[in-house]
Amino acid sequence: MAIKLGESVGYIDHNGRVVIPPRFTQVTAFSDGLATACSDDCFYIDRSGSEVLRKAVHSYPFPFSNGLAVVGLESPQMYIDKKGRVVATYALDPDGLEK
Repeated sequence: MAIKLGESVGYIDHNGRVVIPPRFTQVTAFSDGLATACSDDCFYIDRSGSEVLRKAVHSYPFPFSNGLAVVGLESPQMYIDKKGRVVATYALDPDGLEK
């Protein structure tokens, strides 16, 4: 569970113990064993708080679901797997329709 102390965000367990010290500006809940965390830029972290897949993230990373995550706020977005490999891209034309 995320907890904010001052301007930093980290995680506590169900007993209220800090498991990942607050050092991020923004986090998401863990999904598929990874969470999105942001400081100067955004990346994924594992349950120990270690950064993973930083090189695979070129824009905002969304949470993983069923082993895949969408990366990017603007078209084209990429779907990456948990090893950081791009498995598909998704592009919209200016009218918001899939290309």
